[in-house]
Amino acid sequence: MTHDPLVEHNLDRIIQTIENIGHVGASPEFTLKLLDIINNTNADSNEIARFISREPAICAQLLKLANSAYFSRGTEVRTISQAIVHLGLDRVKQLVMAIEILGMFTTRRWNDRFDDKVLLKSSLAGAMVCENLGSHLGLNDKHGLFISGMLRNFGILVIREYFPDLFNNIYIYTVEKKRSFSTACSTVCGIEQGYIGHLLFTRWNMPSNVLAVYQKNSGKIGVALIIEKIVEHADTILQQHKYGQWDPYFEVSGKSSDMFAFDNTEFEESLRQTFSEVDDFVSTFY
Repeated sequence: MTHDPLVEHNLDRIIQTIENIGHVGASPEFTLKLLDIINNTNADSNEIARFISREPAICAQLLKLANSAYFSRGTEVRTISQAIVHLGLDRVKQLVMAIEILGMFTTRRWNDRFDDKVLLKSSLAGAMVCENLGSHLGLNDKHGLFISGMLRNFGILVIREYFPDLFNNIYIYTVEKKRSFSTACSTVCGIEQGYIGHLLFTRWNMPSNVLAVYQKNSGKIGVALIIEKIVEHADTILQQHKYGQWDPYFEVSGKSSDMFAFDNTEFEESLRQTFSEVDDFVSTFY
């Protein structure tokens, strides 16, 4: 079997860089709005948590910090509401400001042909669908499922920020070869975007509900397997409804599990409400 020296070089570069990534920037527009909410004396922690949960970069940063050795106190923090209680609003504000400053620099390097709005719609709608599926299945951790769905494509943000040249090459390959982003990423970098998220989130000591999304082919059982199936089914649903299609060649993985064989009438109505809510929220920033 032959190896492409360029692909091997890209893979080595990604792995080495991940060892030193401390945070990933969010859009300045989003973080400035979040700072306004935090500074509003009438805002409560639930309102702040709901807003933070809708932006992958800030969401991941807070979970990372809350689950760090210094702050965790031996308790796994799975949701943003728990993270705010853990860290306190003052520290949350400091972290948001740091991410906002970083975002001012990194956003200029992103591919201007890639539709950030659609990716945000996919992230948020997928998270809300995961939460809804969890409710239909009678699971108690619906907020944890929301976070799982929100961060399911975090590897894309990592590539876009830290490897803009590779991101451009992946984008070009996707368009020219009509292949999914994951396939293009494997071809260009020797690694899928999902595994990039897995490597980073493992190093960041992210909670189990997030890591479960990325631990492919690991013989998962129990809750971890259920989370994986819910996230996969959420992406399938978005694909079927042609919503949030940032990757036009996304490949649906396998047959839907029998666990999702519930009445679709109520669920379809909730989907319409979800898409409408996401459209309204995203239009605030684009």
